[in-house]
This record gives sequence, C-alpha cells and structure tokens, in this order.
Amino acid sequence: MDFSSKVASKLLLDGLENGENKNMLTSPLSYNAIMNMTAIGSSGATSDQILEFLQHKNMEEVKSEFLKLKEITKTKGGDAPVISFFNGVWINKEYCLKNTFQEVIERHYNALVRNIDCKKDDQACQLSHYPSGFIESPSVDPTTF
Repeated sequence: MDFSSKVASKLLLDGLENGENKNMLTSPLSYNAIMNMTAIGSSGATSDQILEFLQHKNMEEVKSEFLKLKEITKTKGGDAPVISFFNGVWINKEYCLKNTFQEVIERHYNALVRNIDCKKDDQACQLSHYPSGFIESPSVDPTTF
C-alpha cells in the first residue's frame, strides 16, 4: 500500500474509532499531489528525504508521475467515467511563496494559490467552497461544498 492510501486509511480508521458520526471524505490522489508539490518546493536533505518517501529517484519522476495522473483525469467522452480533482494552496497571509515555486504549482499542478487570514473564521470556513465550480462531474451533490 502506498503512502497516500495509508494516510487515507488511517484518517478513516481514526474517525471511526473516535466515534465520528458523520460522512468522511479522504482522497489519496490529493495526498499524492500535496507530497509532489512539497517535493518540488524542497531542496537539499529535505528534498532527498521526500524523494525517498515517494520512492522517486529525482524531480523529473515526480513531475512525470503527476502529468500521468493529470492525463487520466481528462474527460474521455462517451460512457467513460469522469474523474475530477481540484488543487488549492492556501497560505497564511503572514507568509508568501517564492515566485518560482508559485509559478510551478500554478502551471504544472493547476493549483489555485490564495493568501488568507487563518485567524478569521469566515475565511477558514470559505476553504471548503473554493473547489465549487472547478469539479466537472455532474454527479457531485451541490450541497457537498
């Protein structure tokens, strides 16, 4: 089992063991995207550790894997299943991304980058609404977001 599946399983099990009585959503694909974006933004020993964790030899493998995932999610038409995902990076307003890193995650990962005030509840609550309109599957219940 790869790391993203392990994370998803752990979150679901923790929720069930803690008596969570609500719907839970977890996305191994999202965890993979997060780790790939983190790898791209890292350097030195941190980069080496993340590459080892992701079981990649170099950053080109990281980029190549994600490009394959992006290709799979393109609508094929007909009766093919529609797979959609949304990448977003929210940064506390007190911090900023390096321009080169922001350009890579916006262009390569199609990620929406926003600075927010994490201390304001109204902005934190809006996070779950950002993907609305980006996910193309007509079967998504509009009350999900």
